[in-house]
Amino acid sequence: MKSYPKYVREQKGSLYFQRDYPKKLKSLAVTKSYKKALGLKANNYTQTQLNRVIADASESFDIECRLLENSTPGALQDNELDKAAADLVNRLNIVSKEIAIKDVEDALDQGHLNLPGWQEVSEEIKAAGFEDREPLLTPKQEATWRAFKAIKRQTDKKPLIVRDFWDEYVKFRGLNPNDREEGRIIRRGERILSFIGEHSVYSPKIVRTIESGLEAYYVCERTKTKKGGGKRSVQGIKRDQNEIVAAVNRGASLNHLGWKVKVQHQLDKTGPREARIDLDKPVQIQLVNHCLRDKKTPHLSTVILLEIQCGAMASEIQRLDFDEAMEQLNAPIPMLKIGRREETKTKTEERRRVVPIVIGVEYIKQHLQQTLHWLNSTSESNHSTMIKRKLIAVTGIKEASAHCLRHTTRANAESNDINHSHTSSICGWSGGALGKNAITYGIHRLSTHEGFLEIRKSSMKMKTGT
Repeated sequence: MKSYPKYVREQKGSLYFQRDYPKKLKSLAVTKSYKKALGLKANNYTQTQLNRVIADASESFDIECRLLENSTPGALQDNELDKAAADLVNRLNIVSKEIAIKDVEDALDQGHLNLPGWQEVSEEIKAAGFEDREPLLTPKQEATWRAFKAIKRQTDKKPLIVRDFWDEYVKFRGLNPNDREEGRIIRRGERILSFIGEHSVYSPKIVRTIESGLEAYYVCERTKTKKGGGKRSVQGIKRDQNEIVAAVNRGASLNHLGWKVKVQHQLDKTGPREARIDLDKPVQIQLVNHCLRDKKTPHLSTVILLEIQCGAMASEIQRLDFDEAMEQLNAPIPMLKIGRREETKTKTEERRRVVPIVIGVEYIKQHLQQTLHWLNSTSESNHSTMIKRKLIAVTGIKEASAHCLRHTTRANAESNDINHSHTSSICGWSGGALGKNAITYGIHRLSTHEGFLEIRKSSMKMKTGT
């Protein structure tokens, strides 16, 4: 037979702490022994876990004895009374996730809940309120009163549903519904929630329910046709779902629910990956030459010149500070620090980067102020539309877009056998050669930094092939 430490007992496969009250307290105690579940299975625990819960149970037993032998208000400290109240709730097993009692006080008065000493506590609390004074409770009664308040707080809580996790996540992220991009995230999250439905997070089948809702949203988005023809990309739909999945899993973790949702789609798994458009070398040369001569729409050409050499999107360029950017462009090695300030929002932390500018430096400096003014005075959709129109007009490729220039940067790197870590540093992907802190370096330090000089060489090779 397995042996356990003193005061530890096994009952129906679980471990308990059981210890008799001292003789002098037995007349005051409701039962002969103090008993508390240790929360461990007899066949599944470590010695460290057992030692910890025994120490906790021993402390609770000592507090319980002091409650019995002290009748003077204030004899125990607040933290000891709180521990005694929590211990009382747990040992009597009077609260659970499924409890459905609308009026705890009424349930106690009618004997539906067993809370020792409640009647005396209730009468004293009511008398104190009637006489407009502080209630005079013994330490034992004070622990009972705190246990009652803990029960009431728990039963008064509205049942948690999936939407609660999303609402809390929106607050946690600080998403602003009036911001164009953040408002879009919120609206898409709300739409996905409509596919999932209003369900308790304690439901036994909640994970499957959420995953089924995500699948339904995916199928709906993937099978409908966009205004201009074609379908939404698989990656775009998954990005929508990633926010909800992050919100749900964060909520489940914070509430210790023990489950996790994964996005698992069967549709399109074996289908061809959607083609990524990139511009071949002659078209790139044609585009760059056009931009460097452009006097009609220099704000568009400036954006294109930056996008094609450092994978920067219009939204990243938009957030540049003009004075800081000009100082960086005038450095011994012209550069731009993208996402330098912590308050500047970036898609990922890797997008905070330092990029060498090797094409059209003088043109960019001449028209940067006009470009930033345009970017900050119109919407992101207008940026995208205007840049797309110019790209199509110059290249003759109807599928061309600002994002194609980012793919073009990667294609140039691969065709010229550029070090992957250098490409990642330039475009803001994970695995970049420069550490995150490089963005805080001064421009003169970067101008002589060996790693940055190597990245500049790679950037030149990506553009010239030599």
